[in-house]
Amino acid sequence: MTKTTVHMLTEDVELKPGNVKPDRKNVFFLTILAVALLLVFLFIGLYISSNNKIDDLELKNEELLKRLKKGGSNKTTMAPTTVPKTPGTEVYHNIRLPEYIRPIHYEIDLEINMEKDIVDGTTKIKTEVSKRTKYIMVHAMKFNNIDVIVKRFDSQLTYPLEQKHGSNGGFLYKPNLYFVIEAQDYFEIGTYSLEFKFDYNLRKDLAGFYSSTYENEKRETRKVAATQFAPVDARSAFPCFDEPAMKATFDISMKRDKSYLALSNMPVIRTKADGDEVTNYFKTTPIVSTYLIVFVICDFESKMVVANTTVPTNMTYYAPSSQIDQIDYAMDVGSKVLPHLESYYNVSYPLPKADMIAIPSLSYRAMEHWGLITYRAIALLYDEHNSASSDKFLVSRIVAHELAHQWFGNIVTMDWWSDLWLNEGFASYIQFIGMDKVHPDWKALDFQLTRDVANAMSLDSLISSHPIYIEVERPEDIDQIFDAISYAKGGSILRMLDNFLGEEVFKKGLNIYLRRFSYKNAKSSDLWKALSEASKLAGDNYNVTDVMNSWIFQMNFPELRIKSLNNGEFKVDQVRFLRDQNPDYSKEKFNSSYGYKWNIPFKYTTLKLDDTAKSVELIRNSTLAWMKYENINVDTGSTDYLIKGNAGQYGFYRVNYDDAGWANMIKILKYNHKILDVKDRAGLISDVFALANAGRLKEYTIALDVFDYIDADTDYLPWKAASDGINFIPGTLTSTRPAQKKITKYILRKVSALYEKYGFEDNDNFLERYLQVEIVNLACNNGHIGCLGNSTKLFKDWMEKDTPVPGDFRNLVYYYGIKNSGIEAWDEMFEKFLNNKIASEKTKLLYGLSAIQEPWALERYLDYAISGRQIRPQDASYVFDYVANHNPIGRPVAWNFLKQNWDKIYEMFKDTFFGRIVGSVTSGFTTNYELDKMREFIAEKKPKNGQRIIQQSEETIKSTIEWLSKYEEPIDQWLSTKVPAAAA
Repeated sequence: MTKTTVHMLTEDVELKPGNVKPDRKNVFFLTILAVALLLVFLFIGLYISSNNKIDDLELKNEELLKRLKKGGSNKTTMAPTTVPKTPGTEVYHNIRLPEYIRPIHYEIDLEINMEKDIVDGTTKIKTEVSKRTKYIMVHAMKFNNIDVIVKRFDSQLTYPLEQKHGSNGGFLYKPNLYFVIEAQDYFEIGTYSLEFKFDYNLRKDLAGFYSSTYENEKRETRKVAATQFAPVDARSAFPCFDEPAMKATFDISMKRDKSYLALSNMPVIRTKADGDEVTNYFKTTPIVSTYLIVFVICDFESKMVVANTTVPTNMTYYAPSSQIDQIDYAMDVGSKVLPHLESYYNVSYPLPKADMIAIPSLSYRAMEHWGLITYRAIALLYDEHNSASSDKFLVSRIVAHELAHQWFGNIVTMDWWSDLWLNEGFASYIQFIGMDKVHPDWKALDFQLTRDVANAMSLDSLISSHPIYIEVERPEDIDQIFDAISYAKGGSILRMLDNFLGEEVFKKGLNIYLRRFSYKNAKSSDLWKALSEASKLAGDNYNVTDVMNSWIFQMNFPELRIKSLNNGEFKVDQVRFLRDQNPDYSKEKFNSSYGYKWNIPFKYTTLKLDDTAKSVELIRNSTLAWMKYENINVDTGSTDYLIKGNAGQYGFYRVNYDDAGWANMIKILKYNHKILDVKDRAGLISDVFALANAGRLKEYTIALDVFDYIDADTDYLPWKAASDGINFIPGTLTSTRPAQKKITKYILRKVSALYEKYGFEDNDNFLERYLQVEIVNLACNNGHIGCLGNSTKLFKDWMEKDTPVPGDFRNLVYYYGIKNSGIEAWDEMFEKFLNNKIASEKTKLLYGLSAIQEPWALERYLDYAISGRQIRPQDASYVFDYVANHNPIGRPVAWNFLKQNWDKIYEMFKDTFFGRIVGSVTSGFTTNYELDKMREFIAEKKPKNGQRIIQQSEETIKSTIEWLSKYEEPIDQWLSTKVPAAAA
């Protein structure tokens, strides 16, 4: 470890000739005074240093000034904090690093003591300075000690630094998380070596370089150290230029106990043994951003497969020994997706390896570190005997997502976090293309509609949403844009772009972009330019910039209103869609330079409806018309024709119709729903419920009339959209509401036939299995006697005879089993949770445990979630969500628990899951009283983190209250025509 040193802070005093006249008496007196003052200063400094805590990394300027006036010391375990003479004018006051100081190469040597959770390290950064400067800043935080010397790179001569900083060589500027190196004079233009020595403790908050524990198959507690640097935590593991555009190459070595493995981005090229310790030296990385660097220390086992890429790529998969047999499916997916994406992008995968590892505790589901992707266990491990179809889908999707990043994110990286969507939006779209290669029978691209498009539209219909591209600077602001807008909306608009450009043009544009910016950084404008070039080469000449900027620089999305002009023409208007019927525009944080108008590729299907024959004829599957920030008319060529908007559901917009138009859509579904593709049916249902809930329809019951055909449909996608739409009604109405019993009876009538067909029986068809799960859930959740009976039997057999429950139905069986049991069953199932080694199974058990009907037991469960012992911190937000949103008595329990434990929860999760926890607990409130109490409490606490999610929750509550006041009665009246009074 670096020794702690004592530093003196003195103000610079400029001595000019003539200011001081030498006098022998004065010299003697001043000498005696100086010695006396020095002794006083040292005594005070030692006294203060003995009382300073290790984590007191920065002192306020006022306190420093007081110490200076008193002759005190500013000794800390890191460098002292600066006292700027003119606050706000120095280069280190800027939160962004200057472009004239750039890293070229890092040499990082770490010694990790797993027993003590301590890291000792050195880092040398070859740095290019292209402009004369007084200061060089690097990012650094959470170090116990840090010192630096600077050398001229060519001569290796030590460069003189400002002496007042002592052996530290610099000072901390905590507001921007900088370690500032100050030259004695100036750093001239040239190349320097910044040589740091430091130590720190492994973190416990799943960020930076952190440690966690797991139990091996012998039930021994073992440690794992891993990294999560994205977006801004590399700076807590080694001093660095921690911005995406500050790319460099890296040489890394790690020393650790020989009982552990050391893993990083590149393969090991040399190993050195030293008694019980071993040092691994890794091959030099390509040019890469700091957030993509990875360190792992573990004792896992591994399996390897070779992917058939242009140059064969080793793919080693790591997991704890008790879980290594669950890695085979991910190996199969990864080894197929990697060469497929290489072919799709037409750019070779450049690294010698593409490893993957299941980390027991990880804040993200996965992280795309180049050469060593880290995953939560649930996102990488699959047990074919115990996991569900949805678990298999999840592993396939996340593996494909992370491999998509190896090009979009790793080879080419966004210039700054404001363009985060360039990484995450692309991976969110391309993941489905990767999945389609492995499982073409799944029709994975169709799932994007009911998953990502629906989720993105739900969030983006709020006035508290944000544009895809958003100016962010501070770490807490960067964290908040890792949401459905950057991921799901980003992927959704790329789906739209791919569709109107055409697959080959889209792929060509991506290839131009990737080759042009390989090992560099890019902005959205660079992507648009590359795609425009590809379009021009194909002869289409689309100005992609003009089309797509309106989709990334303004939030929300359009609602297209289609009205028949009764002459074969249809008027299509575009308006901004918002869920709240009375939005509070004063809370709008973003202005639109486009006036909430979009450049829309409007595709429509032309059909002919025959009421007499009750038949539908498809005239034209898809026609493209451009709505360039304006309204348009489209001509079908015949007064007998009608149009269904958003053909194939590729556009990121809602479609509304006039009364006659909706009446025609309802007839089409009843006469011959299969005339429309499954995506069009799902889109039509999704649109009508979203429009109804936002008050955009003349009558809410239009949505119910559209839904009414659904028992004739046997495809998953429309049923998924229908389930999401109709479930909002019983989910919002309480059990005391008059319409509640009627809506459950009505839903049962719609699902009964398909429930009788599928039940709980095994099904080998993947899409049918997804439909089966949807139907069984609808049946049990609405009180189907046979469904509940089967669920109870399966639970009893599992508890008493250890008979496995079919994987696809475990969520449901565990939930209803606990709901109808007592605390003894809960305790037994919690013990099963603690002992289980299958990550997906543990998640299902967590869900089932939330169903207990004893408030005190729910409080205990929530307490377990924040204890950090029984339940991993990464799973705590799920527990809050399950209790608040899936147990009828759970929301008030969760809300009271959150209020009572606010400070602890905030401290534990402020940098990770805090906003998600608050949002999940509060977003289901349905009364003005609850909303007022929430506002009062939040105003009192003033949380710094999670503000956007809290605002979105508040807006959701407000729209729910409005919904109840307007639509409960008409829904009840409509249901009375469908469900006889005796049945209700």
